[in-house]
Amino acid sequence: MTVTLLSENTGGWVISNYQKIAKQYTKIDEHKSWMITISTLLFVALSFGSSFYFNDKNIFLFLLSTLIAGGFVIKSFIIMHDCGHGTFFEKKSTRDFIGKIFSYICFTPYFQWANDHAIHHQTSGNLGKRGWGDVWTMTVKEYEQATRFEKFQYLAYRNPFIMCVIGGFYLFFIRFRIPQKRDDQEAARNVTITTLVISLYFLSCFYFFGIAQTLITTLLIYTVATATGTFLFYIQHQYEECYWRQDKEWDYTTAALAGSSYFKLPAILQWFTGSIGFHHIHHLNHRIPFYNLEKCYLENDCFQNVKTLGIWEACKTYAIKFYDEEHEKMITMAQFKKLRKRNKLTLQTAS
Repeated sequence: MTVTLLSENTGGWVISNYQKIAKQYTKIDEHKSWMITISTLLFVALSFGSSFYFNDKNIFLFLLSTLIAGGFVIKSFIIMHDCGHGTFFEKKSTRDFIGKIFSYICFTPYFQWANDHAIHHQTSGNLGKRGWGDVWTMTVKEYEQATRFEKFQYLAYRNPFIMCVIGGFYLFFIRFRIPQKRDDQEAARNVTITTLVISLYFLSCFYFFGIAQTLITTLLIYTVATATGTFLFYIQHQYEECYWRQDKEWDYTTAALAGSSYFKLPAILQWFTGSIGFHHIHHLNHRIPFYNLEKCYLENDCFQNVKTLGIWEACKTYAIKFYDEEHEKMITMAQFKKLRKRNKLTLQTAS
């Protein structure tokens, strides 16, 4: 059964059928989940071990090992991500146990992140509910009314180096070490336990490999992982035609299909990133295990008529800065300046 994607069509028939199609792919294959879990843990150990081993022996093999290790940190995050969404394993106790194991690898507090990410899914594309696990996005009007310092902060934040490299480091090494006021007792306790596990990792590595070797190796691995992960999250909701609406006009299904991109990646990168590039399908139904996302996409034409980005197109999205509510699209700084100039001319003519 397939339907054609109709932009802005939020009629009950279309919505119910999209959801019905996606639901067919939520079935969990426990055997596959366990195989992925075990193999990923083994590859994490091997790639980390190789990175430390080659640190002072072969620069090429060292850099290659850290690149691969960073890739497996990303894969670990995807497994944690699925567990946090209530999929990948049938039993909650198993999901939470495996999710926490991989969250330690990702330097991420499992329960805090899962709670915040769930809100992101329920508010993505909603202009009235921004600020939960999303990329800071101003409307044209908000930017015009901002102070000089706020404008400076905003543009600096959306600089790709600051966002991905500095921002990624801050988020995973500093921000995730701090319990938040909204955290319940379980989430707050998990933040502390996660920090203790990470501290144990560093202390053990300091003892066996030395401080310099530990810091260089770890920072390279996690720079690859956090910068790539931040980049992936950014481009999946930031492109010219991306869906943004005020609360009263916002619709979950439309936001999923028109506000999330399909990031088309080479096979090896899709494997490392757990097919998260099929982000529109993931947002439509977050209980689909990542290993079913591509199948859902290929078997249903209705999911293929969405915004598709290649790597080059994704990189170019960093030029966009604001959401233009009047024209219902994201615009660049150059377009913003033209829009402001045109509006000034219109006002002068009217006066």
